[in-house]
Amino acid sequence: MKRLLTFALAAIGVWVLTSFGGAMIDTVRAEFWTQSLMWSLVTMLVLAPLLIMLSSRAGTEPSPVDDTRESQPDAAPAFVSEDAEQQVGRLWPEDASKPENREVA
Repeated sequence: MKRLLTFALAAIGVWVLTSFGGAMIDTVRAEFWTQSLMWSLVTMLVLAPLLIMLSSRAGTEPSPVDDTRESQPDAAPAFVSEDAEQQVGRLWPEDASKPENREVA
């Protein structure tokens, strides 16, 4: 199926290029070449997503589940420690303008 769709898209690509060249060179039959170019572009827009879906589906295979993430001892430490909930008041700098936060010398 993928080979057939690839061949069809190659043929449509040639159709697009031929229609574009015909519209640029053969000005006597410009209406024919313009319609041909329009239909070739519409056909390409319809079939190109199919090829993208087929190629992405063929390239992906189900991979085994990797459970080694939890057992890695050299993992980076957490940015916020687990006991941070107890230190909520200490996470932000205290405002020195408030009278209760001023240091007494």
